[in-house]
Amino acid sequence: MRRRSVLSLLGLGGVGVLTAKGLSGCIAPGGSSRAAKAFPFQPVRVPLPVNSDGLQASEQQSTYRELALEDRLTVPDGFASQLLAAWGDPLGDSRFGFNNDHLGFVQQGPDRASMTVNFEYISAVPWVQGFAEVVGRSLPFAALVASLQPSDGVVDCTALPAGDRRLQQIRAVADEAMTDLGIGVMTLQRDGQGQWKRAQGPQDRRITGISGLEDPQQQLISTGPAAAVFRASSRQGYDDGLG
Repeated sequence: MRRRSVLSLLGLGGVGVLTAKGLSGCIAPGGSSRAAKAFPFQPVRVPLPVNSDGLQASEQQSTYRELALEDRLTVPDGFASQLLAAWGDPLGDSRFGFNNDHLGFVQQGPDRASMTVNFEYISAVPWVQGFAEVVGRSLPFAALVASLQPSDGVVDCTALPAGDRRLQQIRAVADEAMTDLGIGVMTLQRDGQGQWKRAQGPQDRRITGISGLEDPQQQLISTGPAAAVFRASSRQGYDDGLG
């Protein structure tokens, strides 16, 4: 998406400048002080107009017309961040997945806790570019794209015979993509400096997007009223036969 498109999407108009020199251009003078009155901490300046910036609509239009972005995680003053796990790190019988859009922290004692992580989706470009380095093996991305070009990139893979090269390429890529989705549970231990670190625990596990596909013992059990959709004799969409 071009810069003009981004600003048009935000309703700001004009042409913006995106650089990597910090966020000094994100808040207008006086905006941060008004926002601070509504929060017990100084909100992090972000490159989007939000209520916490303390600006009126007209002020947002001028303030966010030109932005400077810094490619790093920023937290409010008085807070700290630390890396606990990254994509590809061993977790359970698999690996830490991609895109963590939910974290569930459960403290089990003064110095021990568990964290549940939801791996919601993959971002195609960075996932493809980083897969070999992170996972340690390559996938046939280029070959798959070339194989699908004659059909404009569209094929019904369920209709392909088992020995079809395209099906093998699709499965190779799709299986790894689905492995990076799902849920993970990891154990945390507080060290002598009071920092949380990864630790080993009996509840450590990964539920991937294809758990149970090859091993029936790993198939998930669904209970409650919503489970009726799996028992319906007439279903919409693809039926994987797993129940």
